[in-house]
Amino acid sequence: MKWIGAILTAAALGIGALPNPQAGCADPNRRSAAIVMARAINDAEAAAFRGQRSYKQIDGLPVGTPPPGTTLQLTTDGDTYAFSIKDTDDPCRAAIFSDQTGVIYAAAPIR
Repeated sequence: MKWIGAILTAAALGIGALPNPQAGCADPNRRSAAIVMARAINDAEAAAFRGQRSYKQIDGLPVGTPPPGTTLQLTTDGDTYAFSIKDTDDPCRAAIFSDQTGVIYAAAPIR
């Protein structure tokens, strides 16, 4: 049992030594701005649904404009919605996305 614990500890420490997959990617401030925008969209959609029992298109939401260097795409059928905010200036092509559950995800393309 001592050996198993030692092996698991060594493996866990080794994982922390892996290179940072985000090295050379976009400024973290742009990612933070995209997350703030995502929260604003989710909040506005929740308010729209509470008031009218329907989700809105992006032009019907009081959320402002997407952060510079990003593209925003939102799709809704009124009962559900999904959106993505892609960082077009990021060499790693990072993205933030969410839907009517309100959970915000960070993503990167598969290479």
